Amino acid sequence: MKKNRMDRRIYKALLALMMGVFVMTFTGCEIPAQEDAGSSLEVSDDLVMHFLDVGQADCTLLVSKGEAMLIDAGNRDDSALVMGYLQHIGVDRLKYMVLTHTDEDHIGSAEAVLESMPVDRVFVQRAHLTVTGEYLMKELDRKDMEAEDPQPGQTLTFGDCKIEFVGPVRRYDSNDDNSICLRVSHGSINTLFTGDAGIRQEEDMIKDGQPLEAEVLQSGHHGSSKSNGYKLLDAADPEYTVISCEAGNDYGHPHRETLKRLESKGVQVYRTDTQGTIVARSDGSSLQFETVSKDSMEALESEYEQQPFIANMNSGTYHSPTCEGLPKKENRIYFRTAKDARAAGYEPCGVCEP
Repeated sequence: MKKNRMDRRIYKALLALMMGVFVMTFTGCEIPAQEDAGSSLEVSDDLVMHFLDVGQADCTLLVSKGEAMLIDAGNRDDSALVMGYLQHIGVDRLKYMVLTHTDEDHIGSAEAVLESMPVDRVFVQRAHLTVTGEYLMKELDRKDMEAEDPQPGQTLTFGDCKIEFVGPVRRYDSNDDNSICLRVSHGSINTLFTGDAGIRQEEDMIKDGQPLEAEVLQSGHHGSSKSNGYKLLDAADPEYTVISCEAGNDYGHPHRETLKRLESKGVQVYRTDTQGTIVARSDGSSLQFETVSKDSMEALESEYEQQPFIANMNSGTYHSPTCEGLPKKENRIYFRTAKDARAAGYEPCGVCEP
């Protein structure tokens, strides 16, 4: 029989005393990066989860043993911020990209990422495609890449971690409820991602017997009351949750009902709208949390945009920063060298001749 919350915490506390294990929480740190930022990815047995502050959207970078994966990719307008962060951390290749569903706020910057670096495998459903999803599928087809639709029970290895896909356990008429759900396990630390899945899908996963228990829950649907139901909170029994949303968003996320549910379960809440980017580091038995300020994130975005070559994802050309034919911001990708732009498949602009 599953221990109740108090029993489980007492058990963990006793275990911690015997093994010297503890949980630490920090705030207000500088952005974790290599000494030579952007040169190489950290190689460590730790799992580092970066819940990026991308406003009313989702984007989480996971790093373990020198491997990186992305769960969702924010809005299209977030591409410079996302790419600037990846560059700063030292990510130049992704082992996996998991796009929970094709709403623009979850896949908007995926095309820019695919244009900028190798991605070994992409997990996304071709059903219920949005307009942004159709553009993404065209990009995958152009690169001759498969859009893999994972099934519940399918597992992957990643760094020092195990990935289990836990949903959806059936098909729905809602794009949100068809969100790919997965659990990332690192030692005794589990993190559950449910995209925008609603209470209906949450309860179906429970009935199906999917492994949902997790120390960390990325709050479903940006903290919506239509997700994060009591039954999921009972099944997952998280100690921490991270809510990705924008301050003053039109949806009122996170909803008051969700915050009350989390409070009633004793879950510690981290929020990107009030704290900025959240970084959680697991050594397999304990967790450390840090926050990165919005000013630091904006500095990375600005630094990325200062690169000397600007490519247009729509036209397939690259330009100098002074070219009169520069694309709109949401269609831009930046490169350090013309060689990098050409290697990504772009041709020089015939007007500015960069």
